[in-house]
Amino acid sequence: MLKTLWPHARPYSKWICLGVLCSAAEAVFELLIPLVMSDIVDIGIANGDQDFILRKGIQMVIMAMVSLCFGLGAAACSSIAGMGFGANLRTAEYDHIQDYAFSNIEKFSTASLVTRLTNDVNNLQMTLMFAMRLLVRAPVMLVAALFLSVRISYQLSNVFLVALPVLIVSVVLILTKASPRFRAMQEKTDALNLELKAHLPETFREFVPYLGKCRFVGCSHTKEAGCAVLEAVRSGSIQKSRHESYLRLYEELKPLQEWQQKRKK
Repeated sequence: MLKTLWPHARPYSKWICLGVLCSAAEAVFELLIPLVMSDIVDIGIANGDQDFILRKGIQMVIMAMVSLCFGLGAAACSSIAGMGFGANLRTAEYDHIQDYAFSNIEKFSTASLVTRLTNDVNNLQMTLMFAMRLLVRAPVMLVAALFLSVRISYQLSNVFLVALPVLIVSVVLILTKASPRFRAMQEKTDALNLELKAHLPETFREFVPYLGKCRFVGCSHTKEAGCAVLEAVRSGSIQKSRHESYLRLYEELKPLQEWQQKRKK
């Protein structure tokens, strides 16, 4: 999987590396800010040292601003890398689909290919974007928090002995339950695409009163004689721009309709 996808993400490798570094730095600074706050409480307030409190307060504000800058940098880099990766992957898929024979289309179905080009690509680019943020922040914060907790209080750090197994079990259970449900969702998405294409005229609200009133059964409402929809367009009951939108969608979905007819035979 990674060998297949990495060539499409390689042009954005520098953005990926930069985003990972920014996410790690942001997590570290977020963990250091509470330490500065603890110094203000334990030393500054306890001793009534206003100069110390002011210095630490300024230091905390600076650290928060630096953390914010790293966060913005991580968001920008992940967006550039994710969107660029998605564009490259979608282009590669489209070029590959152009070489498909009818046997390939019968195997995958046009609705499934539409889902691959839209939902699946969006999921992959969002996966890359979240991986650059969450999959970096989570391990860095875990290791840094564990180190700092042991440094501050060895006894309190024993909480991780209970928390870590619970977190691991929870993540495994979520992944186990999510995977089959994701496959089911993809199948339902494919079915939805097929249903939409089969009932395209009904998706245009203006067409509904005229459906079933055409001279010929199975009228496509494009150029047939005696079409009630076309008569309504000529009389002005249906806006011409709406019918033009229908024609554009019809032409885009025509290969699927031909494939469905061929498969029924």
